[in-house]
Amino acid sequence: MKKKALNPTHDFVNMPMVHTHAAAIDVGDTLHSVAIPEGIFSKRVKTFGSMTCDLEAIAAWLSSASITSVALESTGVYWKPLLLCLIKKGLKCIWSMHGKPKIYLVERQMKVMRYGWKWFILGEVSKVSGGVTKNAKRQNLELQLPFLRVGNIYFNFLDLAEMHTIGINQNEI
Repeated sequence: MKKKALNPTHDFVNMPMVHTHAAAIDVGDTLHSVAIPEGIFSKRVKTFGSMTCDLEAIAAWLSSASITSVALESTGVYWKPLLLCLIKKGLKCIWSMHGKPKIYLVERQMKVMRYGWKWFILGEVSKVSGGVTKNAKRQNLELQLPFLRVGNIYFNFLDLAEMHTIGINQNEI
């Protein structure tokens, strides 16, 4: 059976532009395809990698195009670092996984930001390294320091009322 050729004037619906400062991103594991409205740059769609420098390049390109809102589509978990990068740059985001829009988390994150919280990449504000193994030998060490455990961490606050300590050698600090 011969396939019918698409006629661009008849087979596509011409819809009006609703938000002229919005972009769309198809998020993949190694590549992200970013589309912006016509008339801003000669190239409407650009493909970026998925490394941190690429995510920052996406945010910079969107900012240079005066984009204020972004819709992301992803089938995996690869949207998470991109979403955080875009929110950090002040862009409003909505994303969809498997065709189901996920707005609630972004709205909650934006509320946290409105209340004076700021987004940071952990490595920008602290040293990130492997931890120490908690064991009975550490109870006898002279230097005892508090540490965060899962029970202290909640969505929008840290519960520091009950802090545990762990013995540390001076060279482990």
